[in-house]
Amino acid sequence: MIGRMSRLAWTDVPLEVRREVERLLGGPVVSAQSQAAGLSPGSADRVRLADGTRAFVKAVAAAANPDSVGIHRQEIRVLGALPPGLPLAGLIGGVDTGDWVAVVLEDVDGRQPTWTDAEVRLVLSALAPLTDLSTPLLPLPPLTDYAADEFSGWESVRAVDLPYDQDMNTWVATHLGRLAALAAEGVTRCAGGAVVHHDLRADNVLLREADGQAVLIDWPWAALGSEWFDPVCLVLDARRRRGCDIDQVLATHPAFDKMPSGTAECFLSGLAGFFTYQATLPPAVGIPGLRGFQRDQGRVALEWLRGRVG
Repeated sequence: MIGRMSRLAWTDVPLEVRREVERLLGGPVVSAQSQAAGLSPGSADRVRLADGTRAFVKAVAAAANPDSVGIHRQEIRVLGALPPGLPLAGLIGGVDTGDWVAVVLEDVDGRQPTWTDAEVRLVLSALAPLTDLSTPLLPLPPLTDYAADEFSGWESVRAVDLPYDQDMNTWVATHLGRLAALAAEGVTRCAGGAVVHHDLRADNVLLREADGQAVLIDWPWAALGSEWFDPVCLVLDARRRRGCDIDQVLATHPAFDKMPSGTAECFLSGLAGFFTYQATLPPAVGIPGLRGFQRDQGRVALEWLRGRVG
């Protein structure tokens, strides 16, 4: 689990913002239950109106973290562009006062996965609708645009101290050229026409209590790209949290049936370089636990790669 923070409560959100949220919902909020998980420095509340209507509201101030308001704005744009029928919580609306931005979503009564084998397979199967769309007109950026920056991490770590134990640091330093080459190939392999969530981990998945089906949340980084990127991210997170046998899942789940040989290694090297470099940066303003999460994610990706490429 990513390190938790002290969340803002619904009543900490400025009255002006709360009134605009209530206008979107059609009535006053009578109760709000704060949700602790996640990385945002803002509020995250399941709210209820007097007539029983429920919604999920997350709000953040520019003063808390200068990037977070932009991330909320981007998620509003993305959710407004995605077609129906995807495994997500629908957008009700957004509130933007300049200093504060709130995202108002359909409420999902569910829980985060713990990445049992059955849950890994369930969520992998839930990704299928993202690959079956006719997507050329969706106004989403290409995943390759993101990856060109994110997968350049191995070039950046040459000038910093690596964040792992001595054995792993030595292995990375010895294989840095190969890791960088794999990551560069990974940028090319990110191309495709699937809708990619691009930040798939347990914190961004809910399993509905009513039917056990998966719902993906937190969509600001959505892109068009490879249908195998999200599945690789999913199994990487499952390995970090529960020791998922990545090789066994890659070999047996239909989500990977047509994945070209070497693609997982390229993606994982790119992700490992991104997480490794990010873990060396100063603490993020208002987001405790982020650098530790990035270090752990990078280490797990490298352990998997080391076992695969020697």
